[in-house]
Formats: sequence, C-alpha cells, structure tokens
Amino acid sequence: MTHSLLPAVAGLAVFALILYRQLRSQPVGGAAGYRRPVVFGAIGAVLGLEYAGAHRVDALAVTGLAVSLVLAAGLAWLRARSVRLWVQDGTWWRRGTALTVVLWFCSIGTHLGLDALLGLVDPGEGIGRGLGNATLLVYLGVSLGLQHLVLTRRVAALSGPSARTTPRQPVRTAG
Repeated sequence: MTHSLLPAVAGLAVFALILYRQLRSQPVGGAAGYRRPVVFGAIGAVLGLEYAGAHRVDALAVTGLAVSLVLAAGLAWLRARSVRLWVQDGTWWRRGTALTVVLWFCSIGTHLGLDALLGLVDPGEGIGRGLGNATLLVYLGVSLGLQHLVLTRRVAALSGPSARTTPRQPVRTAG
C-alpha cells in the first residue's frame, strides 16, 4: 500500500468502527466519550502535517478544510439529535438510528466531495483527494467529538428537574 493511500484506508477503517459503535446501545459517557475523537484527531493531524510537508497546500486548500470542519459541526449537531436516548437502571443510554447512519455518510461525502470540488477549481497539489484523505481522521475526530458534546448536553437538559422518563422507554425530543 502506498503512503498516500494509508490515510484513506485508516479513515475508512475508523469510519466503519464509528458506524458500528453508533448502532450499538451504549451508556452516554462523560469525558470518556472524548478519548476516541482526540486520538483520531491527533493521528489525523500527524498525517495531515506529513502531507503538507510533502505537497503544496495553498490558502484555498486550507479554506476548504476550514469550511469542511464547519460543515462537520452542523452535521454532528444533526446526528446527535437523531440518536435515540433512554434511561435504564438510572443510566442514560444511546443508540444511533438509520438517520444517524445516513447523516454519517453525508458527513464523509461532504468532506471528500468538497475536497474533490476544490480540486476541480484549482488542480494544484494539496487539493483534490490528497488533502481530503490526509485530513479524514481529523474530520472524523472533530465530527465525533462535537456529536458527543451535543449528545451529553441533550442528556443534561433531559436530566433536569422537569425531566420525566420511564426506564427502557425511549425519550423523544423535538428539534
């Protein structure tokens, strides 16, 4: 496998792990839920810096990456709102829905699609699949971390004094 494919393959493996974990019932954790996003982001930053050291990465590429991360935030918020929450034995649990999976595919498509679009606008090195592949783990880390943040805030809001939940009963929230 060539070095340029390593970030893409690693990103796809992480994406598969994320989808698997999103569809499993799991307790909503506090700080522990940020471990994977931080690890993914750190590895992605190393891969992105390696890529930037070997290729020309101009202002358009950096702007495209920034726009991609802003879109990641919006999609993370939507995904967190699509996750099913419930209380079981005094603990909040979560499980992603079909919509959560669709939104994850939209997230990856947005990141790589924006990168490919910028490659058409300016076909220089650093844009068009290369930078998108190299920063995929950063994107996944940021997106997953923000989704966890929104999810824990949802739980905090639902756990307030006016929250009434029955064990094993799904919590449906508007918006």
